[in-house]
Amino acid sequence: MKNMIPKTTVLGLLIGLLTGLPALAQSDAESPILFSAGGDSASLVEGKVTAVSDHVLMVEGRTIAITDATTVVAEGKAISITDINPGAQVKVTTTQGESGSLEAVSVEVISAEG
Repeated sequence: MKNMIPKTTVLGLLIGLLTGLPALAQSDAESPILFSAGGDSASLVEGKVTAVSDHVLMVEGRTIAITDATTVVAEGKAISITDINPGAQVKVTTTQGESGSLEAVSVEVISAEG
């Protein structure tokens, strides 16, 4: 007699595998990891700017620190962070700062108005 796995076991494993794969494929929509090097990882924050100052950008409720090293571009040209108005759509590449806060590496203005 052959060693056979009961059909219900195979069916259960198959259903578990099929229902679990989409969860494995999902990423955190707010902060997908773009790359990781030596423990430092960068994430992408996209959305509408709700507030902006010389040192802080708020995007979709997330506070992102702006540093002297942050690059800011619109239409391929360098601009100042204060040139961005609330309502603008942006893509912000961030890293986690020493205090755990998000720090902008780069800010790209996708649309000047929301």
